[in-house]
Amino acid sequence: MSGALNPSLPFLERWIQSPSIRALRSDLLWHSSL
Repeated sequence: MSGALNPSLPFLERWIQSPSIRALRSDLLWHSSL
């Protein structure tokens, strides 16, 4: 993914790298894979 395509990507990357967000994200991925 290129930051040029989505200006908010750097912010999203920092947000996603937050431990609680990463846990939430993996939980969502687990639920979506059911």
